Amino acid sequence: MADWGRLVAGGFAYMDASFAVHPKDRERALLYMQEALAAGLSWHEVERQLIAYMHNQRMTPETIDKNLLLAAGLMKEWFE
Repeated sequence: MADWGRLVAGGFAYMDASFAVHPKDRERALLYMQEALAAGLSWHEVERQLIAYMHNQRMTPETIDKNLLLAAGLMKEWFE
């Protein structure tokens, strides 16, 4: 089973950075996406994991919204 917390955190540079902006973070975010697809997760489940991580990092609602847009742009096409 995948370590979802670690995979999600990797897309944020393991802290409260913007999602998948840095090339290494993008690489880790794409790994997360591949693992999520292989596990049969839906976009809704991925989005829930991202939101939970951002809430745990105490990100503002505006930052959460921005990061969800970044994630959608990177990953949503893979889930449709």
